Amino acid sequence: MDSVYAELTSREKEILKLIAKNATNTEIASKLHISIKTVVNYATLIFSKLQVADRKEAEELARRWKMDTEMFSGG
Repeated sequence: MDSVYAELTSREKEILKLIAKNATNTEIASKLHISIKTVVNYATLIFSKLQVADRKEAEELARRWKMDTEMFSGG
């Protein structure tokens, strides 16, 4: 796994995993009991840390890390 992964907080990893599963911001907010604005803020921070331009690139990277699978443990 890329070293940048280690720089993500546990909450960022949790959100990235949901992004990899094609969850919308609304779905992520509901599942994690946070506001949509908070999800957007986390997504922006995640994209910056991963050095990706958008959600699609983040999804591709997360899938490469196998974050879209049920077996992914996050660590």
